Amino acid sequence: MKISTRMTLVTTIIVSILLAALTVAVISADRMRSVDAADRLARYEEESRELIVERQKLTLEYGNVEKYMLDRKADGSYLGIVFTEIDKQLYESVYPMFINREKHLVGTICLEKNALPGGEGLISRAQYDVMCADGWDTALLWNGDGLLREYLAEMKTVLADMDIDFPDTVVFASGRYALEYDKLLMEYGIAHAIHHGENNLKIVDRSCEDNGVWHPGMISWNTTGVSNDMLNNLIINGGVAMFEVNFSGGNEILFDSTNSYRTAAFGRMLTVIERAVHADELVVTELWRAKEGRAFYLKLKEESLEEIAARRAEILEEIAEIEKTINEIYYKYHGEGR
Repeated sequence: MKISTRMTLVTTIIVSILLAALTVAVISADRMRSVDAADRLARYEEESRELIVERQKLTLEYGNVEKYMLDRKADGSYLGIVFTEIDKQLYESVYPMFINREKHLVGTICLEKNALPGGEGLISRAQYDVMCADGWDTALLWNGDGLLREYLAEMKTVLADMDIDFPDTVVFASGRYALEYDKLLMEYGIAHAIHHGENNLKIVDRSCEDNGVWHPGMISWNTTGVSNDMLNNLIINGGVAMFEVNFSGGNEILFDSTNSYRTAAFGRMLTVIERAVHADELVVTELWRAKEGRAFYLKLKEESLEEIAARRAEILEEIAEIEKTINEIYYKYHGEGR
């Protein structure tokens, strides 16, 4: 009986020792596994760190690639300043406001049968020639009186007698333009018909599309709210549009003995325009140059969109390769069987 008790006691002691040893072994193994896991995690993070950073950069580029590429703006916004009257103040007062600037500005001079250089109270022929030599453009103005065909024929003869080149632009008085005139305009070599929104045409033209005659729009330079909105729209979104200025009446009037504010406001507007030109956000030039420049910009933008699609495809491929490499590194340290 005593022997049996002793055996039981010994057995109990041995089992306790074995259990204690096993517990220590398990704890040690757990600790070793924990240390090994931490070490493997540290190695994985160190080896994959640069790849993860590169993946983040590519993901950011994918979202912004369109902005990066289309920020390379090339002459996308054009403004024309059209003087529908050639009062002598055009040369004496307005012209100096255009040339006495860091950024040289130009405008468009409108001629009609009752308003030609050299007329009483109007700019002289010599003054007209100076402005043209300085980059100012010329257009015909049609107020809607009589027949357009007869008007064009008469102006062609009158300008030939004055040794003035026949313009390729007709400015239509508000409400006078119609698309049906285009065929006749093309017969006379007219490439541009400036409108005021007739036939649901847009004032700011962004497409430069035409069927032989291009249709840029025009509004008064001093229409409350609208003029500034159009200018800001033009600068931000691009396109071609015109401001109308005159010397006799309406919102277009520039000089008014009863309202000196208009002259000051016009000067401020020119300053805003000059700043935009200086920042390469706007171009003020002849109409034909505006059309060519805008068409070039649209072509460049189309090419950029193709580049964007190609670059995005490249980015996705690069990200996929990086993901594959990161996964390989992960399984090297955390793969099955560990």
